[in-house]
Amino acid sequence: MIKVRAIRMGFYGNLRRREGQEFEVKSKAEIGNWMEVIKDESEPVKEVAPVGESVDKIAAAEELATKKAVAEAMLADAESANAALKNNSSKADKAAAAELMTLAKQMLDEVAAELLLAEDDKY
Repeated sequence: MIKVRAIRMGFYGNLRRREGQEFEVKSKAEIGNWMEVIKDESEPVKEVAPVGESVDKIAAAEELATKKAVAEAMLADAESANAALKNNSSKADKAAAAELMTLAKQMLDEVAAELLLAEDDKY
């Protein structure tokens, strides 16, 4: 119930309400323009994050998961290439495999840092 005061004469609940009279209405929808709220004991409205903000967070999480998967695949490919090139390969091939491993590790480090930031944003 919501306690209101009539600021001018009006009708509510089959009764005429005079200016200054206090009474209760059942919901906010029943508050007339001739009433002012004194005390609202109705259920408080729960605050919800704006939809756009939630969508942005979901998109960011999906992008981060994709980056992580790509970095892990790159690292696995680089490790396989490195193992295959160990014995009879040129220095250029070995250097290319090492560079790929370095890039994959850097990408994983970036993803880890972004995950830490995302965790901090939750709190």
